[in-house]
Amino acid sequence: KDKMNDFKIWFKFRIFIVLLLFFAAFMIVFIRAFQLQVVEREKLKTLASRQYLKEVTLIPKRGTIYDRNMKEFAVSTDAVSVYAIPSRIENPKEVIKIIAPIIAMDKRELRQKINKDKPFVWIKRKVAREEAARLKELKLEGIGVLTENKRFYPNLQLASHVVGFSGLDSNGLEGIELKFDDYLKGTTKRFVDERDAKGEAITLD
Repeated sequence: KDKMNDFKIWFKFRIFIVLLLFFAAFMIVFIRAFQLQVVEREKLKTLASRQYLKEVTLIPKRGTIYDRNMKEFAVSTDAVSVYAIPSRIENPKEVIKIIAPIIAMDKRELRQKINKDKPFVWIKRKVAREEAARLKELKLEGIGVLTENKRFYPNLQLASHVVGFSGLDSNGLEGIELKFDDYLKGTTKRFVDERDAKGEAITLD
């Protein structure tokens, strides 16, 4: 009889311990869920948005500068630039070896850019079209080209101190280019581009 009572007590104790463990596990899950969904909700929402939403800036073609006879002093033409998405480059060493001679770029400088912990980096701006065409043919994962605007001055040095010049990002730096920069650069547009797990744009029909 005593053994039976001891067994019942031990059995109840074991049930109690199991229930206690289940309750503790439930509380841990509940607290963690509360922390993620309430306490850190905005923080996690922001991090998630950064992963699948990317803001893309579109720089409009810079306006043309004319003299009083309507002859062009400064015009914008299309140019091609090379960029990289470092996270999608599986073999940086091999990629550097391939593209460095194509775009005539120092391998050490190229390595520094590709190894940056950023979602997007410019490799080289305003490259020759022949170079861009060769890169397109290679179809290297993580390497791409974009069409930008390049400033061209038909009259070269004529009145260059008056006309001035603009930078790579279509911002006026000297002369008329700087004085009337707000009119010449136009309105920069931004849109949010949705990306998949690989960082590729998702096109919605």
